[in-house]
Amino acid sequence: VPECFVHNHQALDQAMDLRNELMKICYGPAGKDFTTAFEAHTKGASTHLTKLEGFCIGPFMTGVKPRSGDFVLWEMLDQHIILARALDLDDWLGECPKLATLHSSMRALPELADYFAAPCYAEWSHNSPAYTHFTGHGDMDQGGTVEEDLVFPRE
Repeated sequence: VPECFVHNHQALDQAMDLRNELMKICYGPAGKDFTTAFEAHTKGASTHLTKLEGFCIGPFMTGVKPRSGDFVLWEMLDQHIILARALDLDDWLGECPKLATLHSSMRALPELADYFAAPCYAEWSHNSPAYTHFTGHGDMDQGGTVEEDLVFPRE
């Protein structure tokens, strides 16, 4: 819908900025205290959330129908909520009622029920278990090292 294009694109851009900041924490330098780093991140994330909160028409970013920006933003909100709960931190999304409504509205969409019940959402890692400080669903087994001998035929 042309009238939603700019609004949706702004939501996508802001959600990507939030994502980039989160990735600095999840894939940050080894040895950094993850809980302390995430707490500091949530203070900075409040700038992104405040912008998004003010920009949200409701229940989704552009109104009553979710668009691509809502899906990207929903994932970031969900990962932040899961991280905060795993670290026993306050539900900081409570300060953004429109974003909390967006999150719960997306989760309640009947069209997405199968996705939320599927292992790809309920069990799989959000981030690569091989490189991250937080996978999203506990410590997942990465499996063993794969070794393979390559044999090239002689010509």
